[in-house]
Amino acid sequence: MNAYVTAADAKAGKNIKGTVKAGTYFVFNKSDGMINVTTKPGAPGSWINPNENKAAAPVYHSVVKGDTVSELAVKYGASQADIKKWNNLNDDYLIKIGERIRVK
Repeated sequence: MNAYVTAADAKAGKNIKGTVKAGTYFVFNKSDGMINVTTKPGAPGSWINPNENKAAAPVYHSVVKGDTVSELAVKYGASQADIKKWNNLNDDYLIKIGERIRVK
């Protein structure tokens, strides 16, 4: 998750100063829906936008002639393994024209 300099920056999505990795944090302050989290109780940390922590909705693609799993993986920034898993594909990665498959 992105870490920001101020609550306003977090809300606007600008002035990123690094990341806040998963772990145990303490809430130092809240402002305008943004949260200042820290690993040290009582000390200010980084501002985060809790809305950025929501999982992105899956993306689907309707297969057309010539589509391959490898090309779709590159196009949508996913791995072939993930596309295989999301769509229960067998080891030959066979997809069919007209099929709607998850690609992200």
